[in-house]
Amino acid sequence: MWSSGYDIEAIIKVASDADNINPETRDETNKYLVAQLHKHINYHRNLEQSLVRDEATLHTKSIHQH
Repeated sequence: MWSSGYDIEAIIKVASDADNINPETRDETNKYLVAQLHKHINYHRNLEQSLVRDEATLHTKSIHQH
């Protein structure tokens, strides 16, 4: 089964927690959630790009060996 790695339950819990819905803390909570999601997305983007580069390198090496 494919997994995004997001802990959706934790994100929903933080986003809906009564203390975090309070207008005084809501902006900070949103900034935190956005930062965490951004970090996660960048990590997976970099991982995917690395895998694509590795696959291309292997393919190129395979062509040159024949």
